Amino acid sequence: MSIEDIRISRRSLLLATGSIAALAAVTPSSLFAAAPSAPPVPAKGTSPFDIRYIVTDQRYPQSLAHAKALAAQCCKTLDVSSGLTRLWQENLQPLWQQGEGAVAGLTTRAVWQCLAEQARSHALLTRVLTPLGNNDGHPDNLVSWIIA
Repeated sequence: MSIEDIRISRRSLLLATGSIAALAAVTPSSLFAAAPSAPPVPAKGTSPFDIRYIVTDQRYPQSLAHAKALAAQCCKTLDVSSGLTRLWQENLQPLWQQGEGAVAGLTTRAVWQCLAEQARSHALLTRVLTPLGNNDGHPDNLVSWIIA
């Protein structure tokens, strides 16, 4: 197989992207419906993740309610409203250096992004990410998440 066999013409590329755009235009809008307004709370003993900590933000009542529902089942809560540095250094970094334990939370998108980036350096990924309500991707919008 030579490089000539792999080349794509400009016409082929335009036809493919046009077809994809047309398909997106006629796709039912129900596929793009908004996420539910409240995050799902797994029934006791049904979570596939070994959640060790729940990250909360006391500035948001939804975050505290989410933590209350999960903490009754499994683990300790950590509040992020006073900053991420201490929370990271004292709890999450030691946990993730050992390569064990999931962390869940309902926080702003900005907090989740920061924790997800730190987790990535320990080969952990966001396994669940659920935007709440009318979420347009702004850093202050609330999201429910699990990093494992």
